[in-house]
Amino acid sequence: MNPDESQTITQAITLLRDPIYWASVDGTTIGPVNSYLLLIPSIFGFPLDYIGARVVGLGLILLSLYFFSKGLRLFMPEKTYRLVLLGLSIFFGWTVWYDFLHYTSELSSLPILTGCFYMVSAILTGRKHSVSWYFVLGIVAGIIPYCKLQSVPILAGPIIITYTYIFAQRRNLFKLTSALSLGLVVPSILVLGFCLAYHVLPDFYLFYIESNLLGYKELYSQDVAQKTIWAKLMVLPYVIAHYLDLLPLIGICWFLGFLCLQVYYEDAKQISRGNRWQLGLGFITGLLAIYCVASPGTRFGHHLLLLVFPIAWLIGCCLAIVKDRFSVGFVQKLTIGLPSTFLFFILLRFTLYGFFSESSSTFNPHPSSLKFPERAEIEQDRAFHINPFLYCFTQKMTMSESAVSREIKKLTEPEEQIAVWGWNCTYYVESQRSQGVRENQTQRCAVKNSYQAIYLSRYVADLAKNKPALFLDAVGPASLHLNEAHYEHQNFRLLASYIAKHYKFLKVVSGVRIFKRIPANEG
Repeated sequence: MNPDESQTITQAITLLRDPIYWASVDGTTIGPVNSYLLLIPSIFGFPLDYIGARVVGLGLILLSLYFFSKGLRLFMPEKTYRLVLLGLSIFFGWTVWYDFLHYTSELSSLPILTGCFYMVSAILTGRKHSVSWYFVLGIVAGIIPYCKLQSVPILAGPIIITYTYIFAQRRNLFKLTSALSLGLVVPSILVLGFCLAYHVLPDFYLFYIESNLLGYKELYSQDVAQKTIWAKLMVLPYVIAHYLDLLPLIGICWFLGFLCLQVYYEDAKQISRGNRWQLGLGFITGLLAIYCVASPGTRFGHHLLLLVFPIAWLIGCCLAIVKDRFSVGFVQKLTIGLPSTFLFFILLRFTLYGFFSESSSTFNPHPSSLKFPERAEIEQDRAFHINPFLYCFTQKMTMSESAVSREIKKLTEPEEQIAVWGWNCTYYVESQRSQGVRENQTQRCAVKNSYQAIYLSRYVADLAKNKPALFLDAVGPASLHLNEAHYEHQNFRLLASYIAKHYKFLKVVSGVRIFKRIPANEG
């Protein structure tokens, strides 16, 4: 399991009881769209847990594939676009790296991105010219800041191409640019209205906009996070090399890109004007996606999901150009060769998994914490060793509970809140208790940064306002990142004073110190 997954599910559990974002929860870099989407299973009576999150994630992937295929069909034959779709389906269907499997905060951006690909492609191919189409395109693109701020530059690609196309056509210039521009700001106007209505506008600006512009530089001590963007770009190939599942898409893109360059240098006129626009859309979006992935410098594998569809779009554009230039026999070989390349990398992933998993254990900052039954078959069979979910699927249909979560259930009622100091949101999910503080992981409170005092002050204010029944200090082996003793709550004077006055220590369970709130009449 990836830590971000439990973080987002915890926010959904809290929003189900108090649905005002930034008043009840703060996802830091995770936008509100991600958490609100996870409320969908609860509408149908399903619990807010990992299974529900995976189902929502699968729905977002399928929706992305749907919009992507509609966009490709507008400028290439059916057989060609299906070939590209096959490659994407193999990637999502066969990937076994847990960073690509969990409900990641990047998933909500993918339908927005592919939806924009489709809408811009309809404009570039001359199928849509109405003012309303440009207005809706702007609205769709304008949602992206509230999915994940990191994704915002990627959507600049489709928008830049659309504005350029409008000016190149010189038809209805004012109406179309006005419609697109107005659509872009509509989602932000609605969000600002929401924030004003519920008195969270200062929180929205300070904790979602201003503090997130800080980036990861002050929060992570990794060398890459401290370097310039150019240094981060130089490291990116090394990062991608650890994700064999993604390499087929990148390799095929480079190969077809080389063939497109050959076509261009032999006779640039062979590339139609429409294909040039599509290729420009893919190229600019791809460059911006690379920037978005590289800029944090944190080496989080799930960031690479932002590259998948821009790369696949470039593959589709290159195929649309190559098929008209080369012989039928060559195209037929290409049709066989592309799926074979994916098959080769799948086999490579299985056979070389031992080497790559060993080298990735030190590379990857978030090793998986999911435990599986110790069965000899798993160790002997590479297929199950690479993806134990295949082996113990039936055993994982119910959510396991840690000793800490069982203790939380004993000490609290279902409607009561808890607060976890450190970084372990699984306790919220396993116990199904909502957050008693807005930030369910306390990295920004504990790690020295420009906003630390503000985050600490807000944390204590939330404790005083919500009065969570339990306070858990998870700093240590149970916490992600925040493992060292100097991160424990008693080292922060304001927090230590409040806990000492309003909570009493009960016990230590699995290295987690549990404190129970002192009733008002006893205090």
